[in-house]
Order: sequence, then structure tokens, then C-alpha cells
Amino acid sequence: MARQQKEIAKREEESNAQIRKALKDKQQQLKRQVLQKLDGSDRQQLYEAKLQSRKQTEAFQLAGYRAHLQDMLHRVQQRPLLMDQQVQLNARKAAERKFQEVLGNNGLSEEYITSKSEGATGGSETASPEPELHMRHLQESLCSDVDVCDESGSEESETESETDEDKALSTENSDDDSS
Repeated sequence: MARQQKEIAKREEESNAQIRKALKDKQQQLKRQVLQKLDGSDRQQLYEAKLQSRKQTEAFQLAGYRAHLQDMLHRVQQRPLLMDQQVQLNARKAAERKFQEVLGNNGLSEEYITSKSEGATGGSETASPEPELHMRHLQESLCSDVDVCDESGSEESETESETDEDKALSTENSDDDSS
């Protein structure tokens, strides 16, 4: 019985080996068939398709990059040059210094002017005309010393009309004082 079992196991091993060999041969045969089907023309077509896809992707990325560069160039061209920016900054600082100097010379403070301007926008116009005279005088002196006023050249006509108003107010004040 042991002998029969050994023979049966040996036959099973042989049949399993034959089956494995047949499977291996079948796999090799299928591999050859696949490689034959993927001959040079199919491989070339696959290569061309991948190349075309990569070219399209690259063209899309290049267009986006160029658009980004154009946008950046446009922003740079719209800004003033660094020298122009510095000139503007210096002019602004000079005007602020002159404004502070004229305020100090006329005995006014920036807080006072700010509070009066807020009061004027709030609807209370019961303030005395004297601070308004100081403000007009301040504006006139700023406009005459620094070219920061109206660029259209209407500076002189405004200052002339303001001086007429100042004269009228001063005349009213003197009339009120004498009575």
C-alpha cells in the first residue's frame, strides 16, 4: 500500500509538472503574440500619441506662463519709476512740513483743524469766522509757497475771491465791533 501511494503521488507530481510546463509554454506563446501585435507601427503610434499629448500640455503651460509675464510687465509699466516715487514722496513730505510750519506760525494745531472740519461736516456751522480767516490765510500761504494747489491754473482766481471774502468778513467784524 505504501508503494501504491508513492506511485500515485509520483504520477500526481508528474501531471502537475506537465500542467506547469504547459502553462509556462502557453504564457510564453501569448507573450510572443502580444509582442508581434505591438510591432514597430503600433509602438510608433503609441509614441506619437504620447508626444502629441506632451506637446499640448507644454503649449498650454507656455501660454499660461506668457500671460503671467505679460500681466507682470503691465503692472511694472503702470507703476512710476523708483525715482518718480521718491520725488513724489519728497514733495509730499515737503508739503507736510510747510503745512505744519504755517500752522505753527498762525497759532493753530492740526487737532484744532481736524476738530473744526469734523464739526463742519456734522452740520454745526455756528463757529466764529476768525478760524475761517486763519484757514483761508493758511491756504493762501501754502498755495503761494508750494505748487500743490490746483494744477489747472485756477489758483489765482480762487485766492482773489477768497481775499474778497476775507475783506467782506473783516468789514463785517469791524462794523460789529464799532457798534
